[in-house]
Amino acid sequence: ASIRLLRRLPIRRRVAVRAPAGTFYIAELHVHPDRRGEGVGSQLLRWATDEAERRDVAVLSLSTTIGNPAQRLYERHGFEVAERRVDARYEAMTGRPGRVLMLR
Repeated sequence: ASIRLLRRLPIRRRVAVRAPAGTFYIAELHVHPDRRGEGVGSQLLRWATDEAERRDVAVLSLSTTIGNPAQRLYERHGFEVAERRVDARYEAMTGRPGRVLMLR
């Protein structure tokens, strides 16, 4: 599995989106499949929003793959796509056309 990951790293760089400096970057947000649809993701995003406010950071950012169903969750919480990167080789390897940077 680690060799497969190493092969993907150069391809992922082709669609890498960078969060602007000074944003509260949400690096990962995962909800166990058995708990999806129960509001756990919304609770985590509310916590991140509260934490950003506590730290006096006005803009939150995150990145995700294009077509990730969680993108609708992010949009419901006020995130908007700020940048979209696509690459045919990335899509051939991952089945997803690319990644998006979302800001709130």
